[in-house]
Amino acid sequence: MSIHALLSAEAQRALENQKRKSTISSIIIAFLSLTLLALTLAFILLPKPEEFVEFTHYPSPTVTDCPPIDKPTLKIKTKPTALPAAATKYLFADTPTDLAMPAVQNATEGERTGAGDFGDDGWNGNGDGKGDSIFKPITRGFKNRCSQQERLALIAEAGGDAKLDDHVVNALRFLKTTQAADGGWGAQHRSAMTALALLSYLGHCETPESEEFGESCLKAIVFLIDHAKKHDGRLSSTGNDHQTPYEEAIATYALAEAYGMCENMHIPELRETVQKAGQFLIDQQHSSGGWDYGYQESSARGGDLSITGWHVQALHACAATKIDFKNLKPCVRKAMDYVETLQDENGGFGYSSTNAAGSAGWHTLTGTGMLCLQMNGNGNSTPVRKGARYALKSAPFSYESADCDLYAHYYLALAMFQRGGNEWQTYQARLIPALMQHQKADGSWPRPGGGQAVRSPGALFAQESATALHYRTCLATLTMEVYYRYLKTH
Repeated sequence: MSIHALLSAEAQRALENQKRKSTISSIIIAFLSLTLLALTLAFILLPKPEEFVEFTHYPSPTVTDCPPIDKPTLKIKTKPTALPAAATKYLFADTPTDLAMPAVQNATEGERTGAGDFGDDGWNGNGDGKGDSIFKPITRGFKNRCSQQERLALIAEAGGDAKLDDHVVNALRFLKTTQAADGGWGAQHRSAMTALALLSYLGHCETPESEEFGESCLKAIVFLIDHAKKHDGRLSSTGNDHQTPYEEAIATYALAEAYGMCENMHIPELRETVQKAGQFLIDQQHSSGGWDYGYQESSARGGDLSITGWHVQALHACAATKIDFKNLKPCVRKAMDYVETLQDENGGFGYSSTNAAGSAGWHTLTGTGMLCLQMNGNGNSTPVRKGARYALKSAPFSYESADCDLYAHYYLALAMFQRGGNEWQTYQARLIPALMQHQKADGSWPRPGGGQAVRSPGALFAQESATALHYRTCLATLTMEVYYRYLKTH
């Protein structure tokens, strides 16, 4: 016997409704599954973008000195896509470019003239110290400052000559044509010479994305990173204790500024190199607050302002990257205290004491001391105001005479530009027209001094060598870029 249950009309409707819901759910699940499968296949099959650049890995170094590199290890596969203006950082950090002074250990050495090696040797303000003169980098949203139109406007606003930017471009073209195949420059002090050229490019807003100078700029960055990879993070290309701190600081400064301007281009190992190099500078500070030859930390000499000036500038650029550096702030505060101890009562800044170095007849590191203080919030201080008054009174410049210290006047140009007003107008008339007048047709500058021995403790720029030619061209270029390298704070 079987039992048959008959569904009521209400139950029959409920069953049919359930069947419809089940059918709809199955269709939806099938559709989502097919969509997910299609997306997965597309992700797998689509071509992957190539890396911008590649670097060769190097083992730990076994030597302390670096010969010129025969071939660059850079492989440029693709050009980076253009970045939106709001996403690109433009960091116009300070760029004093006067290399260094020779050892000044006694009266005889200190009186050397014209013989030094690489290492030692709102302009709307009224110049009365009312502005704070803090060096602030131009960052996001200021891409228009890198256009020629904007540069010309800034030059005009500061009372400069409209032709100046053409002189800068001509100098950059000279640098481009003299770059070695491996991306570096110079036969001596190659890390520093390459860094100076890179700073010159960056000072004109030239990055690896630039149409005319982009490849040259990138090769310079890669040259320095490659060198650091080969030498356990160290950037100096010399084994000379007197030259090493200059090269380390100058190269660190250039790479830090490059990172600030090119962060979104994702250049391999640039950030890591800057972080390691910057931390090294902090860790090598002398107990005096300065930096010394061979990075001695407790020597009786205590360092000097020429070496210290480069380290302060490098650390200022490092700070602007927003990379984390241990003990950066206390290091800079200690350095500022050290700088102030070197100012003579007349307003000039000395070398390793309040005394002037060499036989120039004036305190040639006055601009260095002023710049260090200005960059770190002390632009309105009495030492800076005294330094400016001293410079206007005691710092001569003439390209064809013994008074053509390009090292000293690069710093002074940066410092006096921040002073603004009548002080800047008086000072620029002394320096800038002479640089423009003496530039050669190929974009370089001839040997200064007019046949006389240059009154400068570190006159490498006045020698005959190809390295000296490159050095003085970078000094003059960076000096003329002062009109648009910094965000004016008056």
